[in-house]
Amino acid sequence: MRGDLEDAFARVEDEQVSLVDVCRGLVQIPSFSGREGDLAAFISKRLKQCGLDRIWVDELGDVIGLIRGTEDRSNVVFDGHMDVVPTGDRANWRFDPFGAEVADGAVWGRGASDMKGSIASMLKAVEILTRKQLKPPSDVYLVFVVHEETQEGMGIQNAIEKEIPRPSLVILGEATRLNLAIGHKGRAEIEVKTKGKTSHGSMPGLGENAVYKMTPVVNQIERLNEGLSRHPFLGKSTIALTKISCEPGEGPIIPDICRVTLDRRIILGESEEAILSEVREIARPQGAEIAIIEEDLASYTGKKKRVRKYFHPWLLSPDSPVVETARHTLESSLKRTVQKIAWTFSTDGAYTAGEALIPTIGFGAGDERLAHTPDDHVEIRELVESCKGYIALMTTDWVGH
Repeated sequence: MRGDLEDAFARVEDEQVSLVDVCRGLVQIPSFSGREGDLAAFISKRLKQCGLDRIWVDELGDVIGLIRGTEDRSNVVFDGHMDVVPTGDRANWRFDPFGAEVADGAVWGRGASDMKGSIASMLKAVEILTRKQLKPPSDVYLVFVVHEETQEGMGIQNAIEKEIPRPSLVILGEATRLNLAIGHKGRAEIEVKTKGKTSHGSMPGLGENAVYKMTPVVNQIERLNEGLSRHPFLGKSTIALTKISCEPGEGPIIPDICRVTLDRRIILGESEEAILSEVREIARPQGAEIAIIEEDLASYTGKKKRVRKYFHPWLLSPDSPVVETARHTLESSLKRTVQKIAWTFSTDGAYTAGEALIPTIGFGAGDERLAHTPDDHVEIRELVESCKGYIALMTTDWVGH
């Protein structure tokens, strides 16, 4: 098998131009959350060209492909999200966000680092494996999901609970700079709402301004952030105000409702009730209402789903057999040191590891610090190396780990 792998790695090097073309093709397709249909069609076509054992699209629009293994013992999921966030002010971009320009040894554009570069590497890895008839020991499912940017875990949860057998391992392709991610903080989106009474703007004394009632809450939130706890591996828990609005919000009217959205990053050992209680304590003097945000999300397929904005933290033991097997596999294949890291942002692992308790690791091209920025790009060298890494991970025997 080692000789076959080395030959596969050589094919990746030889077909670097083709790999870059796949990445560019992905980046050139706008695929905002809930509008991933064109990208799903592109990925489905690529998978069909590879001759996988089965390819289908589930009710939410996730694209799922199966490579049957040689042993009927386990299955491994490779997860990638198809959606991207909006571009923001295009004046801040060096290149067209959907031009997929190649410059300075990288592919530039929205989603290049988060995470179309890794999807390109996964697709190329599958192409080379199937062409060379290299069969993995375990069944390998490739699951390319919708709405991860708006509700991480939504797509992969649907796939695991309704479409495929429960996996023994999930490998996330989010950006790691070719290192091995083994956990991240959770997060919650919390709404705080204060209520007042409307009056004419010329007679504010006849009303009760809901925004003024919110002001001391906002000041307390900033101070609360300074005293939150730190985890030795995952880092510091945080809380930040990300949105503020008021109603009616038009004309000369004193607002009677003010809402703020808080982004609370959660470390291991912090419960949902505990994080809500600390906000309630701050907001109680103003009579504010506190709740985890819920909303309805619509997929490009027309399917709607009610979601709740609470995402669990998770961390695999750095010394666990799964982590050590992955590290050894990547280091021996890439001929480089692979660090064990925690992501700063949240991923589908919030569901797979944090909620479903499925062993989950992450490996991918790109730098998470570039995600959602106008400097979004992925280095071509990392595309090549991540493709080799996926080939190695797909052909690893994970049974017993």
